[in-house]
Amino acid sequence: MKEKTIHVVKSSTVGDIVKDGLILSEYDDEVMWQPVDFSIGYIPKDFSDKELCFALQSHLFYNDFKFREIFDELKGFVSEDFSVYDKVIVWHGWSADDLLLLYLMSTLTDKNLYHIDIKNCKRFVEKYQIPYPSMSMVSSYDIARFNMVSLKKKVSEDEQLYYIEQWYRWVYSKFPFRFSDYNTGLIKGYDEAFMDSDIFETCLSKTRLFHVIATVYLRLYSKLHISNWDFIVKRILKLWHEHHLDLYTDSINVRVNRL
Repeated sequence: MKEKTIHVVKSSTVGDIVKDGLILSEYDDEVMWQPVDFSIGYIPKDFSDKELCFALQSHLFYNDFKFREIFDELKGFVSEDFSVYDKVIVWHGWSADDLLLLYLMSTLTDKNLYHIDIKNCKRFVEKYQIPYPSMSMVSSYDIARFNMVSLKKKVSEDEQLYYIEQWYRWVYSKFPFRFSDYNTGLIKGYDEAFMDSDIFETCLSKTRLFHVIATVYLRLYSKLHISNWDFIVKRILKLWHEHHLDLYTDSINVRVNRL
């Protein structure tokens, strides 16, 4: 009987890439993705409906219209019976959202957990010249060309215990942001004001809201693995609400009111 294998990744976008990469590599395994990025916002302390709702409410992009849909996806993910699979393979790099998925999956599985660490793909690392890459950098052709499926490795009991400890370390951390460094691969916690100096400095030279957001994003992205700029928009709106910035909606301009 053929082994039943499922591949788990951090997002639907990466899921589509891995699915296509598996097809190119002549595999027809299932692919599943985590519906929430836990590098940003509240991490549920358990998988009760209450805690999952707290997690969703901390994300800017979950509006009331889609809340129920995303909640059902998240509830389904953490409730999945992974024991029915011979192999549960987590694909990950070294961005915080990649690693947090690995840590989470260590709490959701028992003795069938495997992982593919793309850092171990030497030709891929040489291609991007980044020592600690993210799954967001992988293409379906990279998966096939570099035979990334061959990198799968069983997670040992000691490794799984360590990953579980890391999950609960961040669950009980007070920081709302968790990002990893390009050069070290280490996750560090950040408070909500960590980007304020970049926002204020950018506002002195840029006036259009989009330019401010994009410039701050690129500044942060040059140092850290960050997946999107939703949290930057949210912070700018909060600074405006607290009268640290003046936001002119008619011309979409931003200027510093007080530092």
